[in-house]
Formats: sequence, structure tokens, C-alpha cells
Amino acid sequence: MHPKTTPPKVGTPSHIEDYSEILEKHELEYQPVGFYYQVGEIEKVQGWILHLSSIWVETARLLETVIPLLRDYDTPFKIIQDPEKAKMITDGDMGYHQLGKVFCLYPPTNEAALALARELLGLTKEFNGSAIPTDFHLGGIVYTRYGSFKPQLLKDEKGRKERYIYDTHGQLIKDEYHTPFKFPKGVPWPFDEIAAPVEEVPTTFLKDTYKVFSTLKNDAKGRVMRSLRMKGIGIQWIIIKEAKRGVFSDIKGRDNRDRLRWQYKLQQDLQGKIPVPEVYDYFEENGNAYLVMQNIRGKALSQVTRDIYKWSAWCDLDKNKKDTLIGHLLKMIDMVALFHQHGYVHRDPTGVNFILTRQNKLVAIDLELAFSMHENIPDPPYALGTWGFMSPEQQEVMSPQPDQDIYGLGALMITFFTNLMPNRFEHRHSRLASDINFFVRNETFSRLITSCLDQDPANRPGILTIRSGIEEFHKSINTTEPNEATNDTSLEGLIKYVLNALGSPVMVNLDNAWHSNKVEENEQLANPQATLTYNPGFHAGVSGVMYVLATAKMAGYNLEPTLQAFERSWQYLENTFLSTLPDVLPGLYYGASGVALAITRCMEAGLMDRQHRPIIEKCLDLPVNALNVMHGAAGQGLATLNSGHFIGSETRDRILGRCVGIVLENQQKDGAWLTLPPRSD
Repeated sequence: MHPKTTPPKVGTPSHIEDYSEILEKHELEYQPVGFYYQVGEIEKVQGWILHLSSIWVETARLLETVIPLLRDYDTPFKIIQDPEKAKMITDGDMGYHQLGKVFCLYPPTNEAALALARELLGLTKEFNGSAIPTDFHLGGIVYTRYGSFKPQLLKDEKGRKERYIYDTHGQLIKDEYHTPFKFPKGVPWPFDEIAAPVEEVPTTFLKDTYKVFSTLKNDAKGRVMRSLRMKGIGIQWIIIKEAKRGVFSDIKGRDNRDRLRWQYKLQQDLQGKIPVPEVYDYFEENGNAYLVMQNIRGKALSQVTRDIYKWSAWCDLDKNKKDTLIGHLLKMIDMVALFHQHGYVHRDPTGVNFILTRQNKLVAIDLELAFSMHENIPDPPYALGTWGFMSPEQQEVMSPQPDQDIYGLGALMITFFTNLMPNRFEHRHSRLASDINFFVRNETFSRLITSCLDQDPANRPGILTIRSGIEEFHKSINTTEPNEATNDTSLEGLIKYVLNALGSPVMVNLDNAWHSNKVEENEQLANPQATLTYNPGFHAGVSGVMYVLATAKMAGYNLEPTLQAFERSWQYLENTFLSTLPDVLPGLYYGASGVALAITRCMEAGLMDRQHRPIIEKCLDLPVNALNVMHGAAGQGLATLNSGHFIGSETRDRILGRCVGIVLENQQKDGAWLTLPPRSD
């Protein structure tokens, strides 16, 4: 028997589109600060912050509940701006360190923090929310951490603003996030009446039965752990999947734990029908849910595919590698067909959700999105899936049908035959078949893949047709034909495709400007694609793209598809980066030297007129305190050498002299240079 799924108590979902409506109803003045609205002036640099977690469907009701109390205490606070952002922050899409922080409260004193926390615990006891990993849990949905109210903001070498507060000796220190929570040294604990200041000790045992040895995956949704199952006198290696409470909550109040309960039931039902891991146990502990299942030894199919390619292309692979890839793909096709045969829609047929065992057997894992057509459960189906693999119907959370998996299989075939993720291609574009054919060199098969991605599910082929098409393509491969290097004609076409792509919806945001990832690579995001931002840098921002386009124009290529994005991105640089000169980073990769280089190339290509020459000089004539190309004198020197004809000779020579001086100053006696941190002077 599987455990009963008891939906948590939730309030009636609000139709409020923006929480400013509630603030205005209560006649509260507010201002936008990042993803939040701030009410009241925050005066202190630091102190004990109170956070309230909330599932997004309850956030409006929670705000209505706590506003009178916050008014009584005259406490400044921040509230996430709207339901969409509330869902993102509770799903982990804004980063692990932000998880659950729907409300941020800034009590003016420790005494006020204690009194406010005590009342909030009583007032909010019927609400639900995810755990906040950076904070101490006072109870219910109330959490606290010591940190920045109104911090000192200092830029790091990449131009990111970092928060600094004062230690007990009055020295500036970075406001670090610790998971699990750590008590700051020497700072009084004001909440003794509520909870003793005991730090959480990560347990290595779950349910007093399972010994955790390693974490295979860790993000906002939960961990996947390799563990030992202690049963009687025997032991067994097993996998434990964790679902954290309050994460991935939906309009019905279901959260990540409900998904795991469904996966437990599903894998029980599929035993002996479809190759899935055997499940041993489901339990809940400290508010989180855990699924215990068989340890399948092998590699994710996505990793197997990458290992075969090793950065090459389909046309470069030998016959054995092509045979192996097609064999794995046919196993995947047959697996999805088995799901349909037994009355299920898989809904996420990506390479990461299937393991290829050491015995070359394919096993399906992570089945939480699957849907039973016979029982019509889960109702509604869980959202969403993997971007690039989801059909339009699945994105709209329509009733799951097998043809949605056909769309996913078409996306999977793109990864198998191009070694690229499907979201790198514009699925709605009439050129999709020719783009795929560039890699596979077979027009019939390219059209088959494209037909799987048809926007109209009625036009998608059946699984038997797909399988037959793959087999025909396999037979057509001429093993004696030598691989041809990319010729000038195909290279010309590739360059045009790349330039066109820079103006496509895949590469620009709704403002028609080029965007970049907002978070760092080590952020534990549940969905890394969820947060994008603008970036001025040459390395990962708009100035690097402008440089490429200008170079292409000088080579005679048509830039018409990209000109709107070019203009909007240049406006961004003018309004947000150049307007703050000289208070910017000077480096080549992330700062002003890279922007100067991009403007130079754009002027040379005729994309900008020469009235921008003074901007180049302002960007280059900034002090540097490092040696390297990325942030320091070497990079600034390179930019100056390439832009020197647009600035005065006296200024050019002075900047180059300064760069050379730094290089010589850091040269060792043997003529080499050491990697040095930026100088403090």
C-alpha cells in the first residue's frame, strides 16, 4: 500500500496579479527593490532579520494577515512583488540562498525582534511554507538569520555588488550565507524564550535505518543520496530521493512531497511492466519526504551520449559510434512505447531521466511528471517539464496525451544527432529541418525529426513511424564514405545561421536585447533558465556580441535580423553602464576595456559614428590594480592597442605606459610572472 496523499490546507487562490494592490489597499507607501516591494525606511546596517516562508497560493492571504501586526511594530519589511515571483522563489528558481524568503522583516532592535517573532508564530501557525536553508527555524513559517539590513555594497572583480557588514571589532566582513545556518561569533542571541541557540547538525542517518554516505545531487527541490540500508543483519546499497516541503507548490496546494508520493505509487504499479528501480520505502521526517529505492549502477543516457561525441559532430563519428547511438535511441523509443502501452504518458523523455546500466539495459528514473491515462491522475497533471522538450500543450498543462511524448522524442533526437540541446533550435521556424540536416546530412530523416515537433499534435508521427524512420536512416549510413571536412560553402551558411540566431527569440528577451544568466554556476537552482539579466561585459554580455556583429559586417555579412537587438543593447550600455563612468570596473572581460574594444570595432564597421570617440578614451583611462588579461593591465593594454587610433596619442601612450609599468613591476627575476591578487593600494 502506498501512503495516502493528504493535500495541505490552503487558502482560496488569489486572483491578485501584484501584491502592490494589497499594500495600496492598506495605504502603505512602498518602493520596488529588486524582486521585492519595500515598505518603510531601513536605517540599520545589520541585525537579526525575520523571514516568513509561504507557498505562493497563500502569500496574498499571509500578507493581509501580518500587515496590521507590522504596522503596530512600525517594522520595515519587504514582500515579493507578485505571485509569479513568489512561485519562483519558493521553487528555488532564484537560487538556493533565496529559497522561501517571501517576506523579509527588519526589526529595529533585538527586543522588537523577539516580541515580533513571538506574535508571528501564533498568527501564522496555519500557513505553509518551505524551509529556508540559510536561516534558523524558530517555528512554523518563521525563520531568522543575522545579516545585512542596509549593507555596504562593494564590487568584486567581476563587477558584482557584494554585501558587507561589520564584525564585533568594527571591521567590514562579507555577509556570508551559510547552509546550514551558523551563529555569528560574538553576536547576542535574542530568541532564548522561543528556541535555544543550537546549530543544526547534519544527520547521516534517516529513519534510524538508512546511513547516508554521499550526495549525488543537491538543489532546492532536495537531495539524491547514495546510502546503506540496514535491515536485520544484512546491508544493501540504495538510493534515497528527498523532497523538501513547500517547494514546487501548485494551485492545488500540492508540493514536492506530493510528487514524491506519486512517484512511489507509480513505481510500485510499474514493477514487472517497465524497467524502473524497485522501491523499498516512503517516509517523512522533519517535514521532508523520502523515497527509498534500488541503486541502479550505470550512467545517465545524456552522459553516455556526451561521452560518445566528445565535442565532435555526427559526421565525424565512426560507424561503431553511430551504431551505438542509434541503438541507445531505439531503446529509448521502445521504453516510451511501453509507457503508452500500459496507459501512461511519460511527459519528460530526456536523457537525464534514463540510466544505461552496465549490462546495457535502459532503466527509467525520476517519474514524478508521468500521468496515468486510465486513472486520470494526477489531476491536474504536475507542471512543467524540461525546456526544449515540452510540447506547447504540456507548457499549457493541458490533459496529457501520448503525442506530447512524441514532441519530447523529437527534441531527444535533436540531442542524439546534433550533440546540442533542443532549445538551441527555434522549433517554430520554417528553417528547422534544414538546420537539423546541416548535422545529419539526410533530408528525409531531418523532416521526420521536424514533424515530431509540429505545433499541431495531430500532425506528429506515431512511435512505430519514428522507429521505422530511425531504422531506415541507420541503413542509409555509408560506412565506406570518408568524413568530409566542412567546406567553405557550408561554413558560409553556418555563419549566416549564427548571425540570424543572434536576432531570434531564443537569444533576446522580451525587450529585444541580449540577455545573460543572472546567477553563478554554483547556485543550486531548481531551474537555471528561470532568471536572466543584462550584462555589459565583453566575456558574457552585450559588448562581446556587438564586437562579433561588427566583425561580421566588416566581412560583408548582412546584419539586418540583429539590428533591433543591437540598438536596444546599445541603449542599455549607454543608460546603465556608460552613464556611471568612471565608477565601473576597468577590465577587459567584465568592464570598461571590453566595452571600449566593442565600440571601436562598431565604429570601424560603420555601425556607430565617430562621435563616440571620447567614450572610448573614458573607458580605457581607468586605473587597474591587477596584472592579468581578464581584469588587469594586460587586458587594458590589449584594448588600448586595438583602440589607440581613436584616442589621442598622448592619452594612448600614457595608458600603455601605465600598463607596461604594472607588467614590469610584477615580473620576477627569472622573467616569469606569478598569478597575483589585485593590489590593495
